[in-house]
Order: sequence, then C-alpha cells, then structure tokens
Amino acid sequence: KFYVGLMYGRLNRAVTANQNTSSLQAISFSRKGIAGKIGYGNDTTNISLSFIKAKDDPTSIDYKSLDSNYVVPAENLVISMGGKLGFLKHFFAEGDVGVSAYTKNMQTSAVIDSSEIKVPSLLTSVMTINASSELNKAYRASIGYNIQKFGLNLQYRRIDPNFQSMGAYFFQNDLENYTLNPNATLWKNKLRLSGSLGIQRDNLSNQKQATAKRIISSLTASVNFNKNFGLSLGYSNYSTNQTPVVVRFRDSLKVAQATQNFNFTPRYSLTHTKASHVFVVSLNYLKLNDFSVLSTQRAMNSANAFANYQVVFTKSQFSLSTGLTYSELHTGTAISDNKGINFGVGKTFLKNKLQLRLTTSLIQSRVKSISNPLLTQSFVGTYKINTHHSFSLNFNYLNNQGTKETALNGGYPKYSEMRADFAYNFNF
Repeated sequence: KFYVGLMYGRLNRAVTANQNTSSLQAISFSRKGIAGKIGYGNDTTNISLSFIKAKDDPTSIDYKSLDSNYVVPAENLVISMGGKLGFLKHFFAEGDVGVSAYTKNMQTSAVIDSSEIKVPSLLTSVMTINASSELNKAYRASIGYNIQKFGLNLQYRRIDPNFQSMGAYFFQNDLENYTLNPNATLWKNKLRLSGSLGIQRDNLSNQKQATAKRIISSLTASVNFNKNFGLSLGYSNYSTNQTPVVVRFRDSLKVAQATQNFNFTPRYSLTHTKASHVFVVSLNYLKLNDFSVLSTQRAMNSANAFANYQVVFTKSQFSLSTGLTYSELHTGTAISDNKGINFGVGKTFLKNKLQLRLTTSLIQSRVKSISNPLLTQSFVGTYKINTHHSFSLNFNYLNNQGTKETALNGGYPKYSEMRADFAYNFNF
C-alpha cells in the first residue's frame, strides 16, 4: 500500500536573446529541481505528501546586461498534502492543499521587515527568502456518494491570485469555484452519462477593478450499442461576466464572453481470428461569442475533424494505419485551415519483446491564402528484456517548407529539425 516517487533534473535550459534573428523565444535561466511524493492507502482511503524545490541558476545567462527588471532568477518550494476517505460504504470525502513559497528575485537586497512578518527559520534554511517572496495557497475539497450505477459529488476549489509552481508550465490562479458533478450508468451498462454544473469567480483579493463570474457546465455521454459499434457525445457551455467592484469603472474594460463546445466521436471495431479492425471518426466544433464593448471580433469559430483506421494481423502482429485530418479557424478577419494525411506501420518481434513503429504525415496549412506544407516522420522502438528492464528509442524528423511570405503572414519560415531520445526503464 506504500508508494513513493522521486525525480531530479533540469526543468528549463538557459536561453539568451539572439540579436541575429527575429526569434521571440523568451529569455530564461537554466533551472533545476527535485521533487518527491510518498503515499499510503488504496483506491478508497489514502493519504499522500509531495514537494518540489526548484531554482534558477543566476550564472547561466548574463541577465544583468539586459537592463530588465523582468529577467531575474527565481526560486520556489511547494509542499502539498492530499487524501481520500471512504465511509458509510457509499460515501467518500477527498481533498488536497498546497502551499507555495515563491521568491521572484533571488538577487535583490531588499529584506522582509521581521517586526511585521515572522518568517519560520525552517523555511529560510531551505530557500532564499527576501522582499520579493510570496506565500500562497491552493486547495480543493469534495464530498460524494457512489453506488453501482449512480454517483454525485460536490466540489470546492480555490487558488490564491499569485499562486505559482515551478512544477507546472502553466498554472491558472485567482479563482474559486463550486461544482456539482453527477454521473449515471443506464441501459444495461451500455450508456454512461456524466456532467458538471457550477459557478466560478476571480478577484479573490479584491485588487482588480472588476470581478469576473463564470457559469461552468458540461455534459458527456458514451454509448455502446453492441460489442462493435459505439459513440461519444459531449457539450460544454462556459460564460464570463464582469461585475464592477469600484465606483469608477470604464465599460470599455468590461469582459463578457460565452463559449460553446460540441464533440461527436463514433467508433467501430471488428475482430476476427486473422485480424482486428478499428475505425474512429471525431468531429469537434468550438464557438466563442465576445460581447465585450471594445471587442473587434464578436465571434470566433473553429472546427476539427479526423478519421483513423487501423488493422492488426493477429498471427504476424503486423499493423497498418492511415488517417485524415482537417481543421479550420474563423476569426472574423481571417480564415486558416490545415489538411493532412498520415500513414503508419508497426511490427512486433521476438515474442512481443521488440516493438517497432514508423509513422509519416503530411499537413498542408493555409493562412490568409498562403499555403505551407509540413512533413513529419517518427520512429518508435521498444525492447523489453524482462519484467524489470526495458529500453526505448524515439526519433522524430520535421521539415517545414515555409517561405518569407509565409512568415510575414503569421506562419513559420522554412526550417527542419531532428529530435531523438533514448531511455532505459527499470521496474521493481
């Protein structure tokens, strides 16, 4: 019932400004970090503790010559605890809380006034604490009820406005929401329904000129008509409205938006003694209506579709796959789209110990009537020595046939890249 995990490594590489190109890649320090997690329990009752400690290397780039207050080395420590408790057979309660100490500038000489804020000595012994340091919290709690064919849970979530973690590339903060999440299984277990309905707000510290409130709602359904054919349906509707919290509030700053998302995914599989076939189609449509006063684009629509087919021959374990993709984006001022086709072959050897797969795809993108072909190829190989040891190799090649005209219209110029990684895995 015990589980433990540990990692150490580089989270960001050092990136400096390149005066010879028009690259807009953000300047960053070399960042290394260590993280760990330990827990005890099972699916119904458990508890866990985790942490991450990361910091930038001030010597990795010459940031002082950049004359910018935004490019400074930072440091972060996050500690979190979570768990789940099952009780009265069908009820459960779960939640987690995280505390983040984030120092935005390790090199500043400004210190915290100890007469107003008492900083624990334990914290100062493991990381740099100064006037740029902040302590913020994030927590989530829910209580629910589950039986064989029905479930319901009520969840509360809150993330402080300036909560940050170097363990995530993107972290949404300054929000509080309440959601009600039902789910049900019907029609002799062939139909599964799940949904969510709630409200969300920001401006938790009342430092913004307006508070944005959102209605959060979604519904998904999955049905298996028989052992071969099934489909999934999904719909979500999110809206945002701002309420002024100050007397003098410009209507031009007010934000009012509504987003609707539809998806439809039928699937068909057929299994014989000689081969198995899988065919999947997915359609997705997203619509954004912007009612903000100064918005120049009242509506933004995007549509995505793909169709994939794969066949696996049972005796030889040889597989073939092909697929078509299409996406289109309407922004009111421009239309862009992507059309693509892909092919793949795979084979297993040595009694399934060695698995190889090669995939090729060609995508034709169009931005403002300017076309741009993109070719990608990937190779994946995995060799399993035994239950404890295995190796894997991934190789990717990308060739973009863009032009200067493509770059001027929001695309990428002509370039190619190769990427490979090799891994050894040990399971115990």
